[in-house]
Amino acid sequence: MQTLRRPPLLLALFCAALAACSKSESPTANSTSDPASNPTTPAVTTFDVYTPGNTFSPFSLRVTRGSTVRFNIYGENHNVIFGRGTYGAPTDINVVKDVVVSRQFSTTGSFSYSCTVHPGMTGEIVVM
Repeated sequence: MQTLRRPPLLLALFCAALAACSKSESPTANSTSDPASNPTTPAVTTFDVYTPGNTFSPFSLRVTRGSTVRFNIYGENHNVIFGRGTYGAPTDINVVKDVVVSRQFSTTGSFSYSCTVHPGMTGEIVVM
């Protein structure tokens, strides 16, 4: 009667392949555990601007790049016209009433805006 010697050999090969494919627990030359070297991206969020009376509130707003600003336009007709020729400014908002219109700010910079229906009704969004 002949004995089989291949199963132990196959088992050894399987274990070697499994060990080669397993994740290493030791750090590699490219890894780091220093949190300062892995800066986190500021949170992208949504902000609100309201139109009480003939003002924008808040008048000035600081947001992170990629954030969305919701213009809550209630009470009277208003529009939101961003500075002409300002690179990266979002699309203007036409005259509307009793709606919420959102705009995303994807470019860093300072974006002034106004309501041309009500002279003196201005605001600014600074994108960091």
